Amino acid sequence: MQLEVTVTSGRADEDLVSLSQWLRRERDLAGKITMVNRPPSEEELGGAWEMISVAVGSGGMFAAFATSLEAWFRNRPRTTIKIKHGNDSIEVDAGRAKDLPELLKALLEAQAGSAE
Repeated sequence: MQLEVTVTSGRADEDLVSLSQWLRRERDLAGKITMVNRPPSEEELGGAWEMISVAVGSGGMFAAFATSLEAWFRNRPRTTIKIKHGNDSIEVDAGRAKDLPELLKALLEAQAGSAE
């Protein structure tokens, strides 16, 4: 399953790169993280980072993603993360970082329920 992760903060591009590097350190996520550029505007020479695409399965890989994301997120007080899976998404601010694993699980269950 593919998850799309976007970050809203005062330095979203830097935070996306930081999050990507953080997640790639997880052995279970090796090779599953892709940075996605947005197309450049007419005033730009190149596009900025738009999101991180994460290919996760159930079980250990999903648990590694949720735990690692929560740990990275806890230290970013003015950051919001949006995670999209299919047509559903969740948006979480840093104050709710500890709720992230449960919210991710609910997102995936909602998507699985709509596929039936």
